[in-house]
Amino acid sequence: SSRQLRGDGEVRMLQQALNFQEAHNDDLQTTAFGDGIWVMFDYARGYAPDLESSGVMDVFRLPKFSYWFFRSQRDPDEMVAGKPIGPVVFIANDWTAHSPKQVRVFSNCQEIALYLNGKLIARQKPDVSRITTNLKHPPFTFDVSQFEPGTLKAVGYLNDKVVASAERRASGDITQMALNFDLSGRPFARTGKDAVFCHANLQDQNGTTVCTNGVTVFWGATGGLKLVGNQPAATEAGTAITLVAGDQARASGFIYALCLLKEGDQTRILSTAGSPDDGRAPAFEIHYTTNGSEPSSSSPVYSQPVKSTPQLRAAIFAGGAIVAGTGTDDDTALR
Repeated sequence: SSRQLRGDGEVRMLQQALNFQEAHNDDLQTTAFGDGIWVMFDYARGYAPDLESSGVMDVFRLPKFSYWFFRSQRDPDEMVAGKPIGPVVFIANDWTAHSPKQVRVFSNCQEIALYLNGKLIARQKPDVSRITTNLKHPPFTFDVSQFEPGTLKAVGYLNDKVVASAERRASGDITQMALNFDLSGRPFARTGKDAVFCHANLQDQNGTTVCTNGVTVFWGATGGLKLVGNQPAATEAGTAITLVAGDQARASGFIYALCLLKEGDQTRILSTAGSPDDGRAPAFEIHYTTNGSEPSSSSPVYSQPVKSTPQLRAAIFAGGAIVAGTGTDDDTALR
């Protein structure tokens, strides 16, 4: 099926990309003047509780692998909005112990060299198969004998010159959470009301997002910022997302995020804060309780993993007030 959520994982996203590739390749041998798919973005259908997931990007506008297939079909010198597309190199693989050992690279380059931890796997030309016959830029598929922790690097060549590269680093254990705001190169609320997606990414110590589903992230907002939509939000492929709005020009404030990461009989509390205008968040503390009551400023301060209990609650305090807080295991799924 081509209905695949981003959180369904790399194998299913690769299948969606392969389906779109086959259809696109077939359409190019007809008299059609264009080619399209049902939808650019996943969306809520209204009449059913699940998302329609045929998009090449998810409901929050994050790309699936198939997005990069279509992007790679543009020539490097094709002009869009007055600028050339440029060389594209994308590794469609999360590079974990469970990832496919056939590594697919989407690119509009003439050749790709793939390296694992600095060692050359192969340098080769695009794939040749039944579903590449009409493509401008077929993918590149590399056979990697076994998984090895570290970094995959794909290097693109045009006319025997290096023009682009991409890396995919194997993730480790989750150690931190980090925020980023999808500003698309535009200052937030420069001239009036504005809204932007905020991503809370679960990362390892190197800053690599760990593709984990279902971790509940709780949010808070201060100043002229507010949260839009249902709260809290669960991670999909390691990222939880909320919509942040400002009702007036130059709206400023801070977004806070908090999650409980249960690991056996211990729970770690991860937290982070940020602002769409890149301001530095004021110092904050995490206070917690283990009896289901709402934390207060006199509750214990979190400094290390605590014993897991269904009644664990935590809250971020800034300026002596709660700015974000969790529920308990009775109303929130801990994973």
